[in-house]
Order: sequence, then C-alpha cells, then structure tokens
Amino acid sequence: MMLLLDTDNNHKTGWEGYDFVINRTRPDSSTCTVERHVGGQRWETIGKVPLVWRGNELHLAIPRKLLGLSDDKASVALEFKWTDNVPNSRNILDFLDQGDVAPNGRFNFVYRE
Repeated sequence: MMLLLDTDNNHKTGWEGYDFVINRTRPDSSTCTVERHVGGQRWETIGKVPLVWRGNELHLAIPRKLLGLSDDKASVALEFKWTDNVPNSRNILDFLDQGDVAPNGRFNFVYRE
C-alpha cells in the first residue's frame, strides 16, 4: 500500500503531479521509505518513517520538514492518493483498472489545515 502526495498543488511537477511516494519500499516491518520525485520515472529515498499496523489501520508519522513543508503553524494544503496492488508499470492509466486506488481513477483526496 503506497501513499502518493502532491505537496505543491501543481500537476506539472512530480510524477503525474505527485511529489512524494511513501511506503513504496520497506526496510523492515516497522519502517517505510519517503521518496521524492527526481524526474521521469525516478524517485530518490530522502528518509525513513515509522509504520504501524493496527488491525485494518495503517499509521504513519511523516515530519513536515521531510516533505519540504514549514515546521511552523503555517497552513498546509496537499492532495493525496492511496494505491494498493497497482502494477509497477508507472502508467497512470493503471489507476483506472489495476489494483485498488482511493479515491478512484485520477481523483485525489484534499487535506487542508
């Protein structure tokens, strides 16, 4: 299960607009990687964060600083999508008919604080 983040709200940056991917790789059962898009189909690991499973829930703690966001109380607005069992083809159209994505298709959830 991967979390895709669009932290700059700009679809022209990142992979299909997504600037970060969380939990694409896992060094161990309690840690996952945070990767930043670096061009084309390439991602660079920039950190590791704790990962906890509780029943059917997945808990992550991602520091704002790791995502290039301000540590202060400035407001945050980002878009995100969860993917599960989507092939690693890097074809965005796989979101339509492969594996599971939430929300469906090319839609994103929006988080504002």
